[in-house]
Amino acid sequence: MIRGRGILWMAAPLNEDAGWMFTGSLAAIMLGYWQVPEEVLMNAKGFTLIELLIVVAIIGIIAAIAIPNLLVALQKGKQKATMGDMTSIGQAVESYITDWSFAPAAGGTSVTDLDQPWFRAFYIKILPVRDSWGTIFEYAAGTGDEIDLYSITSWGRDKADGDMPAQEYDVTSLFHFNNDITYSCGHFTVGPRVRK
Repeated sequence: MIRGRGILWMAAPLNEDAGWMFTGSLAAIMLGYWQVPEEVLMNAKGFTLIELLIVVAIIGIIAAIAIPNLLVALQKGKQKATMGDMTSIGQAVESYITDWSFAPAAGGTSVTDLDQPWFRAFYIKILPVRDSWGTIFEYAAGTGDEIDLYSITSWGRDKADGDMPAQEYDVTSLFHFNNDITYSCGHFTVGPRVRK
């Protein structure tokens, strides 16, 4: 053992050709207290540049496959949560219609019109006001002869009106999450096709 400048060094034979190898702290080596023998550097094992490039390429290929699937899964989760909230609101409105024979808040334009003590206290404990993308649900109740009709609409991921297909649609890419979702009179009249 050698003690120098407050650092303890151990000497151990590498093999007959390489001579002696000294081990110490990495900080001591970086500060220049000890020089690594050239024989040790020549025998050091490591990765070649080609090996590192192959590993980086494999990681890139895996990321290119996994990231789009992850994004679709995240949006599908938001879509399912939105549809669940719309179903809860719709069931509360259906209960109201059963009791009063007309949809609540006639002429309303958003679900916030239902955020009243006479509605929340009896029909829904927590009224979801926004969809999973952060947009306030649109609510419309019928008037005249159609006072028992209603609809709840989410504008989808793009938060804009206008992407409303005629009926159910398949979700195969991120673009399809921009489509609107409408729950009306007890079922989804516009929305993604779901398994029954």
